Amino acid sequence: GGGVSDLTDATFGEAIGGESVTVVMFHSARCGHCKAAKPHFHSAAMRVSEGGGGVRFALLDGIANKRTMKEQRVTSLPTVRAF
Repeated sequence: GGGVSDLTDATFGEAIGGESVTVVMFHSARCGHCKAAKPHFHSAAMRVSEGGGGVRFALLDGIANKRTMKEQRVTSLPTVRAF
């Protein structure tokens, strides 16, 4: 448990649909703030998993997946949202 999955435009809708809460970090590999935040995001995923929280964590590269960025009205990176 505690893994963080990678989402794309093709997998985003299915990943956030359903009963479980999914926390998504929209990021970019070239973004310094994203690089700084990523270890904390992974740590949060591990802690929630260990506590049996039933919350899923996922990353979405906002540069490679512009459709989802536009649909979700994400205008800056990193952005973290719960669905």
